[in-house]
Amino acid sequence: MKNNAASSQLLQSAQSHYASGQVAAAEKMYKEVLQGDPASVQALHMLGVITLTSQRYAESIDWLKRAIKIKKDEPLLHFTLGLALQENGELDEALSTYENVIRLKPDYIQAHLNIGFILDKQEKFDKAELRYKQVIVLQPSAGTYLNLGRALKNQEKFDQALDAYKMAITLKPDYADAYYNLGNLFKIQEKFDEAIPYYAKTVFLKPDMLEAYNNLGITYFAQKKFSEAAETHRRAIALKHDDFESHSNLGAALYEMEQFEEAIKSCHRALEIKPDHAQAYNTLGSALNEMGETDGAIAKFHLSLEIDPTNAEAHNYLANSLRELGKVEEAIKSHRRAAEIKPDDKRFEFDLGFALLLSGQLSEGWQKYEARWEGGTPKKTPLVTTLPQWAGQTPRPGDRLLITCEQGLGDQLQFSRYFSLAADKFKGGVTVIIEGTLLGLMQRSFPGVTVLKEIVADPNTWQWHCPLMSLPLAFGTTLKNIPARTPYLVPDPVRVDAWKEKIATLNLPARVRKIGIAWKPGAAMKIAKFKAVAFQQLLPLLEQSGAAWFSLQKDPDPDNIPGKLIDWSSDFKDFDDTAALMMNLDLIISVDTSVAHLAGGLNLPTWLLNRYASDWRWMRDRDDSPWYPSMRIFTQEKAGDWESVVKRMIAEGFAAN
Repeated sequence: MKNNAASSQLLQSAQSHYASGQVAAAEKMYKEVLQGDPASVQALHMLGVITLTSQRYAESIDWLKRAIKIKKDEPLLHFTLGLALQENGELDEALSTYENVIRLKPDYIQAHLNIGFILDKQEKFDKAELRYKQVIVLQPSAGTYLNLGRALKNQEKFDQALDAYKMAITLKPDYADAYYNLGNLFKIQEKFDEAIPYYAKTVFLKPDMLEAYNNLGITYFAQKKFSEAAETHRRAIALKHDDFESHSNLGAALYEMEQFEEAIKSCHRALEIKPDHAQAYNTLGSALNEMGETDGAIAKFHLSLEIDPTNAEAHNYLANSLRELGKVEEAIKSHRRAAEIKPDDKRFEFDLGFALLLSGQLSEGWQKYEARWEGGTPKKTPLVTTLPQWAGQTPRPGDRLLITCEQGLGDQLQFSRYFSLAADKFKGGVTVIIEGTLLGLMQRSFPGVTVLKEIVADPNTWQWHCPLMSLPLAFGTTLKNIPARTPYLVPDPVRVDAWKEKIATLNLPARVRKIGIAWKPGAAMKIAKFKAVAFQQLLPLLEQSGAAWFSLQKDPDPDNIPGKLIDWSSDFKDFDDTAALMMNLDLIISVDTSVAHLAGGLNLPTWLLNRYASDWRWMRDRDDSPWYPSMRIFTQEKAGDWESVVKRMIAEGFAAN
């Protein structure tokens, strides 16, 4: 009795010390209890609890198993042992232990929940779902509906997950985690408009939830709302200054906003915090590339790949930069590697197609270029039709073909050469849907086809459909068989005469060469700034004697110096006017824009001002074009170097003056 009384008193003292936070002293006392009473289940259990909370899991398991040997039917002992096993990573044994708890006490809610948690971790989501549903039958709660929603989401049962999350909110209207998970549910389905309000509600209820800010920012980014994304990531950084992900995400948003220097700063900050963050290197390299620092960009992409050799984006970014440097074969290898890593991502297949076309490997290039509908930037929108796409099949007698034009005016001018070839194949007729400003020119140039600016009849009128840029693939185009017979465009003879009369009013001496010039593409073109020549850079050319210079620039340029050009561009109603004026000129000089294609299609002497990286259609290391026999190509010797191009043009065309 005396020993029992002393043991009981020591137990009470140990419990008092434990309750007051004096855990080390309590542990010592419980061990003293066991010296006097080795079968004290209470002491054994509390030692198991103390070692569990201090993360000494092996000791905890040992204490608890000793207790269970003495008292096999106590659910709490089995439950605590399950916790220790779970924390020690012994998940299968933890599961069987929790099942013992439920055998002893079928309504032990937390044991059911912990089984669900382990099944989730083991990615046995269907079994986790059933367990959470059992808990809901026993005791419905917002937290359990949240867990059920996660298990359903992980099985892609999105509608059921939505119902579960909404039930969690019904039970607990201010449940921030439920709103957050609803945001995630819509985000993974790419329903970004629906995700945003839930993330916004999350941060309203829980203003310090960093993950919600980051996912909200990522969602804005996916919607191309880059300014909102940047602001959201800044708010995340205000919460946690050293969160590398927020800095990296901010850098990506700033990059898309073309604030490249600020993007670089954000990426550097992310890498200071986490030096092995591959995505930050990718954004950093992309920003450097945009600033013309291509060698530096390549170095960053290599660093990204050292961290993660399977990063398809980094391989693709590297390939794009290699293309900028003219290292086309190396670029193709990197593009292929990206496509191998992510064969279902059409972006990489599309970019590989560009590189193959640039290298002259047209057959494979056209095939890969078909990925533009899903992989293009921005993604292309194909015609919604049930008509089969014509890819070179032999049509039946009487079959009709519908060709829909896509992309820029230059592409439409270049590939319109295929219209007559298509008409030869389809005796039933060919209809082309073309840009309105090209309508008159195309109708005149291709009398054997029907040229419209919009579909005005039932698509079932035709048996086949082919997008414009798929025609080279359908005709099996290679470098050897490019349909390069020019001219294939026919100007309006009435307008040609009208422009001839207008030029005559200038009373130019017969020996003066009349030269048309275009120095900037349309501002809507994504890489217009790289193709454009600053007007000041053209002055050495424009000041050459023996020439009258005519502006073919449709968009006004504030840097244009009055008096340097004869500028009648405000009188251009459409491309027919541009073509008619050009027919009265001796030479056309143009950057890579629709003017160059129009001149080439008219078979006029044309000089192309070509950037160093070069578009795929001009290829590399060529001063002629397989597409336009009348064209000469003057390519930059290094990126941004228009001065040397202008000097070569002067030497070629004005040295004798």
